[in-house]
Amino acid sequence: MPFIDQILQNKSLSIVGLEKNTGKTECLNFVLKRLNSKNVKFTVTSIGIDGETVDQVTNTNKPEIEIYKGNYFITSEYHYLKRKIISEIIDVSRQKSSLGRFITAKSIVNGKVILSGPHSSNLLKTFSSNSHCENSEIFIIDGALSRLSSASPAVSEGMILNTGASVSTNMQSLVSKTDYVCNLIKLPQYKSLKSDELIDLKNGIWAIGNDNLVYDLKIPSVFLLDKNKENLFKHGHVIYASGAVGDAMLNFLKSQKECSETVLIIKDFSRIFASKETVYAFLNKGGQIKVLLKTKFKYKLITPVDPKKLASYKTVEPAIFNDGELLKSNSSPAVYVIDNKKKRSFTSGEIFEKMGYKWTNVITVPDKILNLYEDGSPISQVYTEEITNGSTDNSTSTNMMVNGSATTTIATSTNNTSTLSQEISDILNPGN
Repeated sequence: MPFIDQILQNKSLSIVGLEKNTGKTECLNFVLKRLNSKNVKFTVTSIGIDGETVDQVTNTNKPEIEIYKGNYFITSEYHYLKRKIISEIIDVSRQKSSLGRFITAKSIVNGKVILSGPHSSNLLKTFSSNSHCENSEIFIIDGALSRLSSASPAVSEGMILNTGASVSTNMQSLVSKTDYVCNLIKLPQYKSLKSDELIDLKNGIWAIGNDNLVYDLKIPSVFLLDKNKENLFKHGHVIYASGAVGDAMLNFLKSQKECSETVLIIKDFSRIFASKETVYAFLNKGGQIKVLLKTKFKYKLITPVDPKKLASYKTVEPAIFNDGELLKSNSSPAVYVIDNKKKRSFTSGEIFEKMGYKWTNVITVPDKILNLYEDGSPISQVYTEEITNGSTDNSTSTNMMVNGSATTTIATSTNNTSTLSQEISDILNPGN
């Protein structure tokens, strides 16, 4: 079956890259060109910033994104001003990013655009069902660097994965890293009457008992697994982790005598942030990992359902780490602990160690994952009272921190701002 026909079996598609310069934008342009040649109308957006002529990180030339006449694109106010295309504003979202509100526009002629759409999985789902884009047959998401959450089955039905020499110049390493991600995507699906109930669970670790009932294990963080190991398998060996899964949890499960009988359930493949060595070690000891939502592959047809039944389905939340998890990114040495859905940095390694945390428990994630969390107050001294969730052995707490604040300035074009403002006003206040 031709490549483009496989794509058209899905109503939504994510294009993601394992690293920068793997040809993601070239792939996007190829797909858009082929769709246009088949007279297929599309809507396209990005969870990062794409389409600029010069890469802001590497200062190298980048391919621009071309939109064809009669198709739709979603971008921020700031980048809408920088478009090289004649277009008509169709909708202005109430939601916004630091670059302004999100604008849905229809191209009047062929031209070039810079895409900077929503980061939130929920917003992506909202835009993908946007009724303002008449006759649009497929919604395309240009994924950000190393971020696979946009390819989650909860967000898009299909996915194109881009890989290449920028991932590794060593062929064996390149194949190994790519194969690992492909194996995560192909994780088997957990099929049970309890699947819908599990998807709705937001926090904690749960068990599916031998009696097929769902039990709350009262374990809010993976760092408390060791203290609750006697209760972990009391209902059976099928465990559901509602949040992200890192090395700490898999290493713990691997060390248990019940490992070979353990079935770990996650929402979808994008929830795994463990290294391939840790994942394979768990699987090699007989453990299993299954997903509730599975990415649709080629030849999988879309199943029509009654609109009322479709409306009854709930949107799945993006992957969120539980309180007590330790996170960092490759771009910064800063380490954060998740606390009440906020990320709090440690002001020094000494403070980190005195609080009983271990460097081996730190999970490295893309910057975009860290950006899902608001900044909390930095941890600059050892706590003086015990943390109630017990996420460290001898941790103490303080309320002497002061939250910081930051402001964002959006650059604008004086030549176009007044015109755009009038267009937006006309959309939001018709008839005035």
